[in-house]
Amino acid sequence: MKLKTKPSDKIHRRYLLVLGNKREIENVLLDSLGEIGFAKAMPFFVSEFEGKTVLAVERNSLNKVKSKLKTIKTSGTLKGLNRKVSRRK
Repeated sequence: MKLKTKPSDKIHRRYLLVLGNKREIENVLLDSLGEIGFAKAMPFFVSEFEGKTVLAVERNSLNKVKSKLKTIKTSGTLKGLNRKVSRRK
């Protein structure tokens, strides 16, 4: 039997399309947010392509992360981010 989690216990992520690669983004976030801020943001690298990276971050830290990086698009879901990117082309 799988235990259910409450909606308040779930991780609420937002997805960003960011210029740069994984190593550059990690260094910028660690330098600007510090280790504790980096841990609170919980960045998760989804994919990399053509010099751009899809990054998932905790909803509460979204504004801090966006202010430090060159963000192209932001979305609440990966599907929505793909739609926004495909419309730009």
